Amino acid sequence: MQEIITYILGSFTLLGALAWLLKIWVASSIKSIISHEFDKRKIDYKNQIEIRTRAKLIAELLAEWLSSPIDSSPMLPEQRKRLNQLSFEASLWLPEEIALQLSLVLQKSPNAPNAFNLLLKVREYLSGKHNLTLDNITQWTREHEIPNKGLPEE
Repeated sequence: MQEIITYILGSFTLLGALAWLLKIWVASSIKSIISHEFDKRKIDYKNQIEIRTRAKLIAELLAEWLSSPIDSSPMLPEQRKRLNQLSFEASLWLPEEIALQLSLVLQKSPNAPNAFNLLLKVREYLSGKHNLTLDNITQWTREHEIPNKGLPEE
């Protein structure tokens, strides 16, 4: 009888130790899975922020360029500086082909692509394939501006 009780107590102790080890292993596995998923989402989030920052830079560059004087008129020093800064930044990270096309657009080269086609290429580079076309991009042209009738600039 003594042996049976010892055997049962030993079995319960062993089962208890195994249950405790199983509990620790499961908790550790769940923690590792959650940590991995969190790290993956954090990286994805940082990538999305980087894509949005780069997209914003190109949008700002093209908007600033489109608002610059149409002809060879001088521009304000701040506008020239801003255009240079945006152009330089874009040329540092854009793929060579798109950077070359951007240069042609900004220099108003006769063989430059349409600025909005370039915008769509940058979108594809940053986000992958898409179904947007030139018809999906809205632009307000200079004809929509109220002319400055001698009022001070803001």
